[in-house]
Amino acid sequence: MDESKISKIGEIIAERMKGEFDQIRAWATEQKKNRELLLSKEHDLIGRILKSHLIVENYVTNYLSAKYPMLDIANARLSFHQKVTLLPYGETQVEWLRKGIFELNKIRNRYSHSLDAEITIDQVSEMEKIVHIYKPISGIKEPIEIIESFTNICCENIYATPEKFFVAYQEVLKVALEEAHQNNA
Repeated sequence: MDESKISKIGEIIAERMKGEFDQIRAWATEQKKNRELLLSKEHDLIGRILKSHLIVENYVTNYLSAKYPMLDIANARLSFHQKVTLLPYGETQVEWLRKGIFELNKIRNRYSHSLDAEITIDQVSEMEKIVHIYKPISGIKEPIEIIESFTNICCENIYATPEKFFVAYQEVLKVALEEAHQNNA
């Protein structure tokens, strides 16, 4: 399209919308302010949550791939929730973390859909229970610290244990968790 046709289109639009330009400018200015506000938000917390989520997902994926070698878990295009649902029930190694993992996913989803999301201690209650069982004198109180500590606990527990250690580890962990629950009761 040549310059004269583009110019003519611009003139026609300007003529027909003459009375609305001030409103359009006001609207565009408001949109710019909103965009700048969102871009100026502190992003460190969002990054820490996303990183924790990605780390846990990586461990869950690797665990499932080792547990079910006949399946192509890594390329199955499963959602995080679907992967966590596939973690075997009855295996203490992963079972005791499941509620906390779902809670982490819920927080990550909240941030994915709202840049104004806040994390409160109530929203990390399942992860907090696990952190305080695993590290009873850690002194961790901030929600993001609980999330990151929980992530480390997942990394220490969700991995493909060689078979010769698996049964022994399951039994020791089960006893340790029972003792921790009794001590916290």
